[in-house]
Amino acid sequence: FFITIWSPLGQESWRLVFAVIGVAAIIVCIARQAMPESPRWLIQHGRFDEAEGIISRIEREMADAGISPAEQVVFEKSAMDSDAHLARNLFLGIVVVIGTSLTQYTYTTFGPSILKNIGLATQTSLLSTAITMLAAPLGALIGALLIEKLGRRVEVSGAFIWVAVFAFAYAMALNAGSTALITVLGFLMTIGFYVLNASVISVYVGELFSTRYRFRGAGISQGAGKAVNVVMPFAVTWILANLQPNVIYFGIVAIALVAAAVTLAIGPETKSRRLG
Repeated sequence: FFITIWSPLGQESWRLVFAVIGVAAIIVCIARQAMPESPRWLIQHGRFDEAEGIISRIEREMADAGISPAEQVVFEKSAMDSDAHLARNLFLGIVVVIGTSLTQYTYTTFGPSILKNIGLATQTSLLSTAITMLAAPLGALIGALLIEKLGRRVEVSGAFIWVAVFAFAYAMALNAGSTALITVLGFLMTIGFYVLNASVISVYVGELFSTRYRFRGAGISQGAGKAVNVVMPFAVTWILANLQPNVIYFGIVAIALVAAAVTLAIGPETKSRRLG
């Protein structure tokens, strides 16, 4: 997107992209210093005074804002209290994270190259991809707003099906060569990608594991997604050299449908559930 906007600045304009990323990273590093640690984690590690200080500060802020504490709820024993959930939910976590990251990054990384491969000019392909990426914040907002209403299982599986439908339509549109149609379908597909980002990466994977396993379960799932993305460029490059570009999007369809099926088959609904 930045490359498209700043291209009139000359061939060196690509450096500005990395400058913006670097400045943003510095801001995040500074901002995180003010973030409080999780009281639950502090208690687990015997740092009771620090946990009490954070909880007291939260209570003071609630009192100043006129917010009453929530009523204490007694939960029944949950399946998450035992280790039995770990293998199933780890498998599920790996599948949904791979499905989310692999489909999204395949499109965002190779979208312009694929459009150029079917004959669109470089500037046109970059502009089309930039417009579709405007759907990213919209998709994340939709995901955040709906996840408490629909529930995790419904939203995640539904978003995968959404991606599969529009990835298939996008593959068909590549044959037609209509830039407008490709851009519209890419926009709709990108909404699905970022609904998944908001629900899978930010919420669902962490909720699949009890406190004892949360860090390693989410970490292994995220690591699997990153590991598969290492292989993805080689596969896409081979497809572009030997097959039709729309095969890549048929692959996205297959991955999304498998992830949706696994979520519907074994995915627990974690909304308002005790995590253990």
